Amino acid sequence: MNKLWTSVLAIGIICVVAGSIIVLQSDDEIPTTDIVVEQTIPKTQQPSNPAPTKTQVTPEPTPEPKPEPTPEPKPEPKPEPKPEPTPEPTPAPVLIVEDPVKIEVSIPAGSGSHTIAQLLQSNGVISDAQAFDDYVIMVGKSRILQKGTFTFTDNMSYDEILGVLTY
Repeated sequence: MNKLWTSVLAIGIICVVAGSIIVLQSDDEIPTTDIVVEQTIPKTQQPSNPAPTKTQVTPEPTPEPKPEPTPEPKPEPKPEPKPEPTPEPTPAPVLIVEDPVKIEVSIPAGSGSHTIAQLLQSNGVISDAQAFDDYVIMVGKSRILQKGTFTFTDNMSYDEILGVLTY
């Protein structure tokens, strides 16, 4: 049964393709139409065997539009070059670089990462003690922080601070 359906499907596809080719080819030709004209003649004048007359009508081809000549472009008059004003030199921006502020912090023995983060925040080394404590725990250095007095600056990164606290 499966082969039968496959055959029917193949024949159907072939018919669709063939029909499409025929339609495409017939579109290229000038269409002609057979018109059957039946004349109505009164009974008194009607011939014995009236036969319909076939007339072939061919539509007139539509004239192709003639391209309009394009006018030649007229050269535009060139304006006289005006002397450009010389721009005034702009001064280079001045960057004011302040020396980082040195901050000394004493870390007592036995201080955990949370206590150290609180000390660093209270002395102005970091702005968020909880974020620093979370970072120290995340990188796995919460148990190797050292005690002592350390010098920091106010613009150090968390990695730089850990570098100082862990030697």
